[in-house]
Amino acid sequence: MVGKDLSPAGPRPRWLAGAVLAWVAVLALPACSAASGNSGGGGATARDTGCNLQAVQDLLGQRGTEALTEQARQRSGARRARMYGPGDMVTRDYDLQRLNLELDDTGRVARIFCG
Repeated sequence: MVGKDLSPAGPRPRWLAGAVLAWVAVLALPACSAASGNSGGGGATARDTGCNLQAVQDLLGQRGTEALTEQARQRSGARRARMYGPGDMVTRDYDLQRLNLELDDTGRVARIFCG
């Protein structure tokens, strides 16, 4: 009985598993490109996202405060802004209108990104 498919539906063609995997990969590609497109401060602009990263890159390395967060939000044109540090819990939803200020262990802005 080695090699026999005893499932009630009968034998499945070998190409079916490959076809399913190909469709999953095709459907996942847009999500990956959207997530990586604005993750590091590259080319996101106010026209594309409502969050202009170029306007706030000079804030890297500054001490993170509420006043700095509000200043960054206004300068970037984002509707919302949040500041968080290592170990802080944050939502993982992707919001093109939100500016994120990520702090390092010393409380300084280590990363700025939209999303």
